[in-house]
Amino acid sequence: MKDNWATLWETVSDAMPPATAVVHGERRMTYRDVEQRAARLSAALAAMGLRKDSKVGILAYNCPE
Repeated sequence: MKDNWATLWETVSDAMPPATAVVHGERRMTYRDVEQRAARLSAALAAMGLRKDSKVGILAYNCPE
């Protein structure tokens, strides 16, 4: 794959923003929802000084958040 997953996700989000992207129990998130959350997380990490090729560990529950 020439592009990365973020580029692929943005392309799908731009093409069909209201479509359901994530289903977790009763909760549904659209491609737009996921893209906006990812953009906010990216901005927050950049504000903390992280750049391309920085390493980040994530400890998360098995849910969309």
